[in-house]
Amino acid sequence: MKSSNMLSLCFTSFLLFSCGGGGDSSNETTTPPTPTNVAPTANAGIDQSVNEEVVVTLTGTGSDSDGSVSSYLWSQVTGTTISLADSSNASTTFTAPTLTASTTLTFELTVTDDDGSTGKDTVDIVISPVNLAPTANAGSSQSVEEQSLVTLMGSGTDSDGTITSFSWLQSSGANVALSDSLTASATFIAPLLVEEATLTFELTITDNEGTSNQDSVDVTVLPIVTPDPIELNYSLLRPNGYVPLENVDEISNTAYSIPEATISIDANNDGLNDLLLGPTNYAAEPELALVLFINQGDGKFIEDAAGVIDNVPLVGYLNHPSLVADFNGDGADDAFLVDQGLEVGSPPFVGHQPILLLSNNEGGLINASESHLPMLTEFHHSASVGDIDLDGDLDILGVTLSELSVYILINDGKGNFSLRTEGLPEDIVSELANKDIGAITLAHVNNDKRLDIVFGTYHNAPTLQVFVALQDENGNFVESQTLTFTQTYEKAGIDLLLAADLDGDGDDDVIGKMDISSLPGEENTTEGGLTLFALRNDNGMYTNVTETWLGGGVVSELLPNPNISGLYLQDINGDDHLDLLFANSGIELNQLGHYLYINNGKGQFFPAKNTSVDSDLSISPQWYMDHDNDGDMDIVAMWPDVTIVDGKYISTGYEIIVLERE
Repeated sequence: MKSSNMLSLCFTSFLLFSCGGGGDSSNETTTPPTPTNVAPTANAGIDQSVNEEVVVTLTGTGSDSDGSVSSYLWSQVTGTTISLADSSNASTTFTAPTLTASTTLTFELTVTDDDGSTGKDTVDIVISPVNLAPTANAGSSQSVEEQSLVTLMGSGTDSDGTITSFSWLQSSGANVALSDSLTASATFIAPLLVEEATLTFELTITDNEGTSNQDSVDVTVLPIVTPDPIELNYSLLRPNGYVPLENVDEISNTAYSIPEATISIDANNDGLNDLLLGPTNYAAEPELALVLFINQGDGKFIEDAAGVIDNVPLVGYLNHPSLVADFNGDGADDAFLVDQGLEVGSPPFVGHQPILLLSNNEGGLINASESHLPMLTEFHHSASVGDIDLDGDLDILGVTLSELSVYILINDGKGNFSLRTEGLPEDIVSELANKDIGAITLAHVNNDKRLDIVFGTYHNAPTLQVFVALQDENGNFVESQTLTFTQTYEKAGIDLLLAADLDGDGDDDVIGKMDISSLPGEENTTEGGLTLFALRNDNGMYTNVTETWLGGGVVSELLPNPNISGLYLQDINGDDHLDLLFANSGIELNQLGHYLYINNGKGQFFPAKNTSVDSDLSISPQWYMDHDNDGDMDIVAMWPDVTIVDGKYISTGYEIIVLERE
């Protein structure tokens, strides 16, 4: 059945074919058209929302209706650039970036079929930041003494970012002023207290995504407890006896010497400290010579200026501090004496050339005031010694109550000095010229090995102030700090500044003395005032710590007191801490605590006590020296036999006495 059907079909087809076309018997064929390729379809997957720092998988697919998919390719279209693990697979991965705000990343998937056609699709990945809060650490609790410098040591960590800011605030306790409160380590000065108190501080830290955290710390402030007086035992020696003065009429109106006009110096280079005095003369006449007492080593001192030092006349009187140092480099003591001039009448006063005494290698001193110094005939008031230009020898910084104001004497290493006035802080020197700077000292303020300058204003200045000027690498001095005293005075001024490391932290602190006595013809009051002050160096900035450093008996015994003349810093008790020593007029020997104050190593001074000297003999001046070279600091003093006639001081004799340390 299937076969017949086939024959009939063939026959019929043959008949049809042979009947058309008028007998043309040629054969014709037709090529079918090439089919069109259908592009593949890409599917980049569904949109996603993920957190930062997670692994994201892009799952793509592709299909081809008339063939097959031969390749895949992922690419990033928009958003923060990331790195795809394998962009040539249907599925790939990447790590979501760390962000501070939500963002969208768009990716495109391209699929290619076996005929080279492509299809594309995109997918959006929304990434949101997930921030972990930082951790704040305000540091450990502290216990500190009042008026000490306190450092708050904070820190912060952030596991998923960085710390961008710190902020300290006080949350309880007596208010203090925070310095560097926007740093990890803030500082403040502990307040003065009458009883123990706790201060609380809060540290807030913020990370790079704006999330904050807090921590707090307590600081307990302890009042300083004044210890019992420190006992120093001395024996009273009087081997010299009373020495009457001749020609009393010629030295009327003249005390034999005042404390500020005395120095200890090995004048004859025999290893023993001798005594050098500048007789005090407030009148125009007569001129008086220096007086030198040679130490015999057994407590005896013999006046012998003629054999050791040539005659050096004074026009006025020596004003402290006189400087003893090796200026000419021969290993022996030299001296620079600040010869003030004549303080007679009203300012401006008559000045005088300072006195330079240089050792002569023959057991004596020569007067080199004119041969080795420039002419400086202004009214001098203070001086300080140090290697200002860092060349290995000692230079001199001085101040006058005149338009010259501050000056520097540069040493050539052999005791020859040249005048230098350039490089000084013009804003201080020019503003305070002509009697406004009364005291000056060199100090290591910022520990850069270069000496800096501390200035103190005098009577003519409108306010009592201390100025600090730092020396730069070019040798110029630039003002860095000004401290103003709030006490009220009538015509008071700062007339002495001493710089040394008093609290053992390696930088120079400052002890200062105020002159609260009247200038001629002027009224003055000391009520509510201090004649001494203490400035602690806190990382190159000074803080007034008078109440705590000088409060342990100094204030109650001595302040205010217009009779403080000499002021010294020496280790009197051999504990390697500089103590505070006074040279007052009319001190009684049995009142040792009135002029010796022991440093506890923190810059706090407390009165000494002496129970072995039972004498109310008044002395003036005093020297603090090891008179017998036994390693102990002794006290050598002068008892002046002075009477007052018609308001004038008349010295008729003296006695040198020794307090020998036991």
